[in-house]
Amino acid sequence: MEAVLWLTKPRMEYAQFRQDLFGFLDTMAGAVGPVRTSLWQRKLGLGAGEEFVLRISDEGGERIAEAIQWIGTSKANAALHASLVTHGSLALVERVA
Repeated sequence: MEAVLWLTKPRMEYAQFRQDLFGFLDTMAGAVGPVRTSLWQRKLGLGAGEEFVLRISDEGGERIAEAIQWIGTSKANAALHASLVTHGSLALVERVA
């Protein structure tokens, strides 16, 4: 299982956004347990669409639901929370092969 979250950076500097997001993910890993996370950024100028993709995976998939619930109820700063929860788009992916 993998959770894929498309999001757009809120109105803040890229360095601040990454620092806030990485701190948030560290806190999540401490609360949920170890999960794999990766953050992908689209090349600017490719047109409309979300700029970032956050992927969260777990070897057995047991922590994915807990991680998603934690993100939804977290006390992140308002701009980061809005980017992830209010404006983000989530897909759950089950790998079959």
